[in-house]
Amino acid sequence: MKFKDKPERYFLQITFEHMIVQYEDLIWCTKHDEDINNAIAQVKQERLLKLMQSDDGRLANDDLSRYVSEFRQHNNWRINNSLFGVDAI
Repeated sequence: MKFKDKPERYFLQITFEHMIVQYEDLIWCTKHDEDINNAIAQVKQERLLKLMQSDDGRLANDDLSRYVSEFRQHNNWRINNSLFGVDAI
């Protein structure tokens, strides 16, 4: 292959050069796997701490609790009102 203003090179040469760079990155990742996992765990812990310290988490929990409570009340009302005795017929 010949590109404009560049010396002629073989296609396999170009392909292998790109593959070598990608595999070097892969090798680096495997060598530093523990460090990467530790960094990911630290970021997750920091995010969880920020969420716990913010009011957004409490508001979402309060909304969920209120929703569940209202659902239970409605469900109990529906059950109580849908049941009827034989005398009612």
